[in-house]
Amino acid sequence: MCSPLCNDVNIIQVHSGVVHTTISSPQLGTAAKFAILAGSTVSNAGLNTLVTGDIGNSPGGAFTGFSNKSFIGTVSLGLGTNATQAKTDLALAVRQAVEAPQSASLTGVDLGGLTLQPGMYKFASTASIAAPSAQLTLSGSGVFIFQI
Repeated sequence: MCSPLCNDVNIIQVHSGVVHTTISSPQLGTAAKFAILAGSTVSNAGLNTLVTGDIGNSPGGAFTGFSNKSFIGTVSLGLGTNATQAKTDLALAVRQAVEAPQSASLTGVDLGGLTLQPGMYKFASTASIAAPSAQLTLSGSGVFIFQI
């Protein structure tokens, strides 16, 4: 187990010719309990949707297509709600994730059949898991960040 002091330490590991950097998890704060967090509209078009976690929308208030049986959690809509603070906390977590040391750029690489170690992986536009196995394996315990 890592003490709180080691959260500020970056450990570099070399594995199979790819440099991996151990990173700490972004701190989500109040955003951690939200399954959906939006800024203008939250809508559901699925008939068999089940969302486990809170749903928030701030500053917007639109919330459509959900029945009481399609989510487990609370709903926070509009300014001044729990969703407002959660969006602030989420923005800080995104900034932490963006600033994390990059393990590898996987732009243009099909992830199908790959095994990745914990780290931050960056893509210029899209990520694809296709050929031949259409399976991506995340190996080891740790933090995985995919910046797409």
